[in-house]
Amino acid sequence: MDAFEPIAVFCFVSLVRRSIKEPGTCILLASRNREDIEVLCDEVYENGCRKASESEVGN
Repeated sequence: MDAFEPIAVFCFVSLVRRSIKEPGTCILLASRNREDIEVLCDEVYENGCRKASESEVGN
């Protein structure tokens, strides 16, 4: 999230984290930086296929 001001990143991340606590919430997030997505998401899909997280791979 380098393109954003640090305060904007903090506000965005806070908003997403609050939103995902609601049951049945789905957030579609697109980024060119996979790390941005993995920080916020429990599941990551790329071209329609679910990608394993680092914790699932064992890293």
